Amino acid sequence: MATRVVALEEPNPRSPQSSLTAVIQSMRGRSPWTYLSWLVLTGLSALLIIRQMRESFPLPLAILLAWLIGISTVVWGELNHRHTKTTSWLKANLFSSTANALLSLFVCFVLLSLVRVVWDYAVVRATFDPDLTAPEARPEGVGAAWGVLIGASKLLLTGTLEMEFLPRVWTAFGIVTGLGVLTLAVHWANRLGRKTLPRSWLNGLWLVSPLPIYILLAGIPRRDPFVSLPAILAGTALFIGVYFALDTLRIIQFRIRTMLLWACVWPILYLVWGFLGWTGWFTPINVDHWGGLLLTLVIAVFSIIVSFPLGVGLAFGRRSTARGIPLWLPLPIAIVLAVWALLTSTPQVLTSARNGTEKILAFWPLLIPLAAWLFQRFFKGNVISGACTIYIEIVRGVPLITVLFMAIIIVPLFFQEGAQIKNTWAVLAGFSLFNAAYLAEVVRGGLQAIPLGQYEAADALGLNSFQKIRFILLPQALQIVIPALVGLFVGVFKSSSLVGIVGLFDLMGIAASVTGNPKWQGLRTELYIIAAVVYFLGSYAMTSYSWRLERRLANAKR
Repeated sequence: MATRVVALEEPNPRSPQSSLTAVIQSMRGRSPWTYLSWLVLTGLSALLIIRQMRESFPLPLAILLAWLIGISTVVWGELNHRHTKTTSWLKANLFSSTANALLSLFVCFVLLSLVRVVWDYAVVRATFDPDLTAPEARPEGVGAAWGVLIGASKLLLTGTLEMEFLPRVWTAFGIVTGLGVLTLAVHWANRLGRKTLPRSWLNGLWLVSPLPIYILLAGIPRRDPFVSLPAILAGTALFIGVYFALDTLRIIQFRIRTMLLWACVWPILYLVWGFLGWTGWFTPINVDHWGGLLLTLVIAVFSIIVSFPLGVGLAFGRRSTARGIPLWLPLPIAIVLAVWALLTSTPQVLTSARNGTEKILAFWPLLIPLAAWLFQRFFKGNVISGACTIYIEIVRGVPLITVLFMAIIIVPLFFQEGAQIKNTWAVLAGFSLFNAAYLAEVVRGGLQAIPLGQYEAADALGLNSFQKIRFILLPQALQIVIPALVGLFVGVFKSSSLVGIVGLFDLMGIAASVTGNPKWQGLRTELYIIAAVVYFLGSYAMTSYSWRLERRLANAKR
């Protein structure tokens, strides 16, 4: 008896029916919480849609239709296994799952609600009349009073700086803007393959730009340029001696033309500086009158520029493997100092001691040999590594406010008696030294991430210390830590608002002081909105540049 075999037809996995069946089967077996979350999102979205359609019918309807069309095209592409670039992007970013599709609709209508509220407050019901600012002077129903920005624009931009110096401030701003436009033009011209200004020339202009900007913003004291001629000659001789010492240590390579160039450039610049001061074209400005956005930008830019080389130097110093001082050399010196301090200081302190604690503190010289032993124990006598490590850990262990207060107190001690140091310069020094410690740890992390083979390859090529750092180690370390560096720079930009505690008025300080004027009393919202926009734009500019730099370096690495 013959057996009849019936062949079952296999379903086509690329047919719409099989895809629809797979979708239906995937809906089964989900937890009740999943269906509950879908229901909650659907209900919230429906409430927002109804509310928005009551206020304005066309726009919410258009968003809803766009969402339906988008999800329909993605479903159709899934059923037919055919996706265009648009549907692929929609599936990956908006409609990858049912929950994501509902969440996308909900977020769209939440953003629409926020945009409506902001637009109504900031534009529709806003007033730009400088006289309608205080809350009691406004008619009912008026939103933002942007007139305070017009009336207080000078304070917000430059603080209490005298009006006669404003042209110099705008000239400095024009220099930075012009260099920025020139940089963008050169960048786009290079991408199009056209010959333009060499990049080395452009970098040189940026490196020289701080000098004219400083002259414009701070001025030059009037003095005879030839008074310090002996000091100039002594400084030139000292530079030549340091140059030969660095060549002996194989840190740099001796070149007579390079030595003569750098030995002659700075005396010439000093004479030009003295001549400009002698002419009186740039009268000195009281830098404590800097304020508003000007002070915020000065603190951020100065701290970033100055703290970067300091931080890099501290990072390499902490990783220094130089031969340390043997214990037999510092320990006897420490013992002699301790004995001398015990004989001279301790009896006087014991005589004036009022309690047991002060009597114990009178024997502080005993800590000197202990410090010498600990230095040898932890740093093996390496003075460079020990000094850099102690500095980094101490600075990172105290808050920035403490550093700013200490800067105002300590910085004048490094100058001759009677010299008055402006609080602005002390704060700039405190910011730079504080950020250098954090930047050093960031760079040290990048140096530790470099493979050991890179160090060995640099040694095999016979590179000296300076060449190894410049061409091998530092480029790779900075490329690794670009996100961390940019995050640190953004923090510096926003931390400038802390200078109000030490008597300076940056953008946030001026915004707070403006509200003390009876005419503008109660207008904190408008001022803080502008301050938030400024901080966001500055932070976004730095982060966007870092993204582009990372992509460019990643493409070059491939």
